[in-house]
Amino acid sequence: EEVTKAVQYEDNNNTSLSIRAAAGPIMSNMTVGGVAGYCAGTAVKKVSKAVATVVGMSFLALQLLAFNGYVVVNWDKIEGDIRSIFDKDGDGKVDTEFWQSQMQKVMNYQLPASFAGFGVGFGLGLRYA
Repeated sequence: EEVTKAVQYEDNNNTSLSIRAAAGPIMSNMTVGGVAGYCAGTAVKKVSKAVATVVGMSFLALQLLAFNGYVVVNWDKIEGDIRSIFDKDGDGKVDTEFWQSQMQKVMNYQLPASFAGFGVGFGLGLRYA
């Protein structure tokens, strides 16, 4: 009985070692890409929050100046200019699919295979950082 337990343990141990040996390079590649993706996602989240704050504060300042009569703001012109930047097919709506595909192209451009987990890490960085 002791011998069969030792043989079973040795067999399980060898299987475990062979699985670990095969999965090692894959997991290290996923880890490198995942960590880089998480860092990039965290940075994008922080920068986008800062940009949103600046845009919001600028709007409030401009609106306050307009309210007090210091400036006259042509909101129709501003809306048209912004829409022309984000509306790529001219239908009057922001093309979210276009911008998502552009972001994906930029994020995946010339990444080596070792960055296989980049997308997952990026999503986690955006979500949980």
